[in-house]
Amino acid sequence: MKNNFFRNDIFILLLVSILLSALVAKGISLGANLYFQETLTSLTGDYGEYDLLVQVREESREEGKIQMQQMLETNFPGSKFKEAPSIGGKANFFIALPPGGKTKEIYENIDRLFSAIYGVTGVSIITEPRLSIRGVPNGAVDMMMKRFEAIDGVTFVYRLGASIGIVLEGVDKIAAATEQVENELNSYQVLEVNFPAGAEAENPVRLAGIIVDDITEKLHPTMLYYVSIDEKADEMAYAVSTMQEMRKFFLAYMTKITIYPEESGKIRKGDLMLLQGTSIREPQIGDDFLRGNVIAIVEELNNDGTAQAVITQGDSEKIKDHRIYKIEGEKVQGFVGKVEYQNPRIRLANAIEKAAGLFEKVPDLAKDTVQVSKTVRQAIDGYNNNSQRLEKTLNRMNDAVAILNKTTIDISSIDVKGVKNQLESSINSIKTLHTGLKLIQIFNADVTSSIQALEVTQNKLENFQQLLTGMDEMHDDAVKAQSVLNGLTQEGKGITEILKSINHSSAENNLVNLETKLTDIAEADLKQAATELRYMAASIPNMKDEEIYASVKLLDKLMAGHFSLGQRLQFLLDRNIALTDLKPIVIQAVGHESVGVLQADLGVIEPNIYLQVYQVLNEVQAVLAGLTALVLTLVLLALDHTSIMAALKMRIDDKKNGFFTADKIYGMAIGAILLSTIFLLAGGGIPYVPFYMIPIIGALLGTFMDFYSEKISPIEREEILAAESLGMSFDEIMREIVIPNARPGLLQKLNRRRLLFK
Repeated sequence: MKNNFFRNDIFILLLVSILLSALVAKGISLGANLYFQETLTSLTGDYGEYDLLVQVREESREEGKIQMQQMLETNFPGSKFKEAPSIGGKANFFIALPPGGKTKEIYENIDRLFSAIYGVTGVSIITEPRLSIRGVPNGAVDMMMKRFEAIDGVTFVYRLGASIGIVLEGVDKIAAATEQVENELNSYQVLEVNFPAGAEAENPVRLAGIIVDDITEKLHPTMLYYVSIDEKADEMAYAVSTMQEMRKFFLAYMTKITIYPEESGKIRKGDLMLLQGTSIREPQIGDDFLRGNVIAIVEELNNDGTAQAVITQGDSEKIKDHRIYKIEGEKVQGFVGKVEYQNPRIRLANAIEKAAGLFEKVPDLAKDTVQVSKTVRQAIDGYNNNSQRLEKTLNRMNDAVAILNKTTIDISSIDVKGVKNQLESSINSIKTLHTGLKLIQIFNADVTSSIQALEVTQNKLENFQQLLTGMDEMHDDAVKAQSVLNGLTQEGKGITEILKSINHSSAENNLVNLETKLTDIAEADLKQAATELRYMAASIPNMKDEEIYASVKLLDKLMAGHFSLGQRLQFLLDRNIALTDLKPIVIQAVGHESVGVLQADLGVIEPNIYLQVYQVLNEVQAVLAGLTALVLTLVLLALDHTSIMAALKMRIDDKKNGFFTADKIYGMAIGAILLSTIFLLAGGGIPYVPFYMIPIIGALLGTFMDFYSEKISPIEREEILAAESLGMSFDEIMREIVIPNARPGLLQKLNRRRLLFK
């Protein structure tokens, strides 16, 4: 193994094998790739060559072709037209529009432009370079289109169906424009509220408004919009919302019947029930229901055994007998029980009539109340005057008390009793003297004048004595009067304090404000309002229960299948608001926790079909190069190297046993080197197989070929032994015996220049 053969010839063999194999593998892969590209170009044209792909039914090919050419000559002079092969029963036509035909308005109305052409089944925009964004909610499309239009390198932006198309100025703008579009999409998030089946929102538009208001109030986002629908293009959503409100009105307007069955378990949801109504004949088992009968359907079973039903035929005003019967197959089956019902229409009419009557009475009532208020204010004014007078009286009473106090003090300082005693003694003395003088008068008439003087003095003393007695009583009365006046003044002070604490001005101001408001009410045209109320009552649909039931079912049919707005609500908002903050607010607004609250990306960039096709072709080229390298490695190992591995096995001096013998090491090394280098130079690639696995695969191939080397390149042992007996080296044996008898290959051709025995 230390001879020139392995140092030179094997190296040259490997070098030539690798170069030739790499060229072959590269040539095969390039040839296949060019063939596929030519085929694709013949079908779709070069990249960016055409703008539209129009598909026409095969049977309408010629007629559609003629009409299409005429339309293009009229509307798009200078356009290019090409007919492509038919696929799947549809003829394909490629159209290249002139520069003036590539506008937002034309692209958004492209279907309408080609709709008049006979047999057209579809028109696809294939302008390149172009970016397509899908997944943007309808309500956010217009906003995002304006943002995309501001990106450098964008020619125009158009909307087609649920996608947004961005036409670019050139291929060199794709990378930068793609990055900016991704940045715009990543600046926002979409909040999705998903409702399970059976728990859809009754009015999604109104609920969305509530959610927007709640999130705005609590989290203060810089931007928040309801984007499930597009207000400009999706009027049907609002029509459905209106129909939902109408349905709610009808359900509230419908008569509710409560059934009280005699026996539990006899009623099921969906059962038809019959009431006699205006029919003369009382229902009997087996009877057909009559025109005057009222028919109801059970819609709900209550836990207490009762049931709720609505009228499907007739009207609640026709119900006279409250007994109800079950019917099946238009026949009365049997008596069920009795019913109670409430007619919201009658209750509403009565309430409106009472309200209108009250409105008519309110102005007069307001006027009377104003008069009462004025009377109360006059009373307050009189109350103020009386309180002032009371205060003056109390002041005077205080003065009187002071005078009484002084008088009683002065009176009490006089010794009334002593004076009275002296007066009484003086009066007695005068009486005695008077009696004596009377006796003297008998004898001497001259004392008459003295007697008269004594009598006058006696009378004066007696009068003064009576005065002293009155003064004594007056003292006692003055004390009593003083006590009474003191009590009155104390109570008066308390009363005046209470009167002063009352805010008479505030009460009077409140009354003035009340009078102003009542005057406004009295002057308001409430009688006209009452008239409007009666007009409104007359404007309420005068519908029977059977008409209301039919209207509800019709609305259900109109709304069914048109929209799934109630199943999902979408909101566009800032990316930096966490779902954990949003979810509680949404659940509170919805009213239950069975909704799914999710975050989603605003939109995604669709892979470009042409770029994807070319990428696939490049991947196919790499796969072909890799598979060719694999095959060539097997061929080279079989033709050139199995003979060497077989000879290494037969070496007498190689007695080593086990897996890592010389032949196996050689096979693994050569296989790894051949496959990895050919693979690398030819640009090979196998999906899901990383490059570091290629040398391992090559080594496994070398091991596999070593296992079958003696069968692929058999060697006569006798010839080898004879050559060794002649003293030939291993290098000479390989060159003169083994390689000439091996499989024809590069090794044989390289070996011919060294042969001694040709």
